[in-house]
Amino acid sequence: MKTNNIKKYGIFTLLFVLGLVAGALIWSGGDGSSKEKQATDEHEHAESEDTEYTCSMHPSVRQDEPGDCPICGMELIPVEDESSEGTDVQDFEMTETAMKLAQVRTSEVTAGSRAKEITLEGKIAADQRKVYSQVVHFGGRLEALNVSYVGQKVEKGQKLGSIYSPDLVAAQRELLETSKFKYGSQEMLEAARQKLKQWKLSDEQIEDIIQSGEVKTNFDIRADVSGYVTKMKANKGDYLHQGDYLFEIADLSSVWVMLDAYERDLQWLHEGQEVKLKVNAFPGREFSGTINFIDPFIDENSRVAQVRAELNNSNRKLKPGMFIKGRVKATMKEGSDALLIPKTAVLWTGERSLVYVQNQEAGEKHLFRMREITTGQTLEDSIIVLDGLEQGERVVSHGTFAVDAAAQLAGKTSMMNPETETASAADLVKEGETAGVQEKDKITDVEKFEVSTEFQQQLTRFYRDYIKMKNSFVDTDPDKVNEHANQLQNSLENIDMSLLEGEAHMQWMDYLKILKKDLNTIAGSSDIEVQREAFVTFNPAFYKAVKAFGLIDVKAYYQFCPMANDDKGAYWISEQKEIRNPYFGDEMMSCGENKDTIGG
Repeated sequence: MKTNNIKKYGIFTLLFVLGLVAGALIWSGGDGSSKEKQATDEHEHAESEDTEYTCSMHPSVRQDEPGDCPICGMELIPVEDESSEGTDVQDFEMTETAMKLAQVRTSEVTAGSRAKEITLEGKIAADQRKVYSQVVHFGGRLEALNVSYVGQKVEKGQKLGSIYSPDLVAAQRELLETSKFKYGSQEMLEAARQKLKQWKLSDEQIEDIIQSGEVKTNFDIRADVSGYVTKMKANKGDYLHQGDYLFEIADLSSVWVMLDAYERDLQWLHEGQEVKLKVNAFPGREFSGTINFIDPFIDENSRVAQVRAELNNSNRKLKPGMFIKGRVKATMKEGSDALLIPKTAVLWTGERSLVYVQNQEAGEKHLFRMREITTGQTLEDSIIVLDGLEQGERVVSHGTFAVDAAAQLAGKTSMMNPETETASAADLVKEGETAGVQEKDKITDVEKFEVSTEFQQQLTRFYRDYIKMKNSFVDTDPDKVNEHANQLQNSLENIDMSLLEGEAHMQWMDYLKILKKDLNTIAGSSDIEVQREAFVTFNPAFYKAVKAFGLIDVKAYYQFCPMANDDKGAYWISEQKEIRNPYFGDEMMSCGENKDTIGG
């Protein structure tokens, strides 16, 4: 009986639930599909509203609609879902689309020989072993001088002038008196002869004096060597002492090539290496020499050591002082093969060298992870890896900054976040300036001085030459940068600081010290990275100078890139508002923003 009652109550309960469901469906207007569709639409709408867009180069930029990056102008991309994880907690994934937009490419770690081509610059100099001092061998008054200017060519034995010597007159008389006595002491006659020989008179000259029986008052000075007069130390009528020198004569049948080698290149150079040389005066012609000396000391100011080679100059076409460039194909003596990666793969933070390694076991996924490495010498387009990588691994070689930005967004270990602490990119990058920008380089109020129009004209000419050098940086052409830096040095020398007075003069001296130092570095190097390092500190000083003293009929723009100078940021001055980055060139041409307008 009880069992039948339970069954009866169960059937009534089931019918009641079915009735409730049927009623809900009727009141909803159908079979429930419309409510399901409404829920789906609401989800998609919420998802659309939640979509954020960012710049692959500037991850601090976030907005809720597509567009272009306000800093570099790149097209914004959706912020990818960061929920996917790699095989390791520090691996992060980039989509195929993000990699294409950021132009990310990878390269294999390979083994290769430690070889590179080193470019050296310097000047031709006289062979110091063939530079002679033409001295007088007896004291007296210079009666005649046949050499009248520096650069005059003389031949060995040529008469250079004549001298009256009281001591020589007295010695001749002694010789003649001794020679008159047929039965005189032979020892005395020989002593008189030797006295004249000590003054460089020849046996023939002495014999002529004895035969003529006359005392000569003036004696000829004859060239001891052939060559070109490089210095004149006496004039007609001067009284000279024995050992005083008249001229310096250089034999230019061979010349020295004195080249400047930076500290980092000395390990590649050794005596006996062949060096190919090109002289600016003879375009298209190449000379060949051999390194025969490397200076054991480094110049404390220029940080270079002199490297010397010797050239035959029998035709006398090579002149001391000519500019010359040398190329040495060098191979390290110790060790043959080394692990090599492209230079563009390495991020330097000052103390650490970082790369992003691709996880090759991730299949179709693009997983990356930052790794610290130890680097060795820098070759032409690559760098030696001493520790931290293995042959066959793949590293990001192009678009490295974009990958680092993706690591920051994902909260993974990155250049700016080495301890993997959670930090928003907005805290690291604000208004296009990174946390590493030095306070002294930021835009500050500059005291303006009333100066003469003439000084402003000279400063304006310097500015126009500066623009040529800046554009060579944009083109990543170190030879052109070097050429224009030399022009800038001349322009700087032509600025007459005597036109300034008081505080203005002192302020210009402060700027001048920085400008000269950095220009010397830029003009003295053919390495674009060394040149750009000096360009970083040159620009703030030049900007303050033009703000302080003014330019004539010029409108210029003070521009800033937060990613230059190892992410510390760097400035430059441009003649146009459009960004053309001198620190990256074609790699990141539009990275930067206008910070100030000059003149106009």
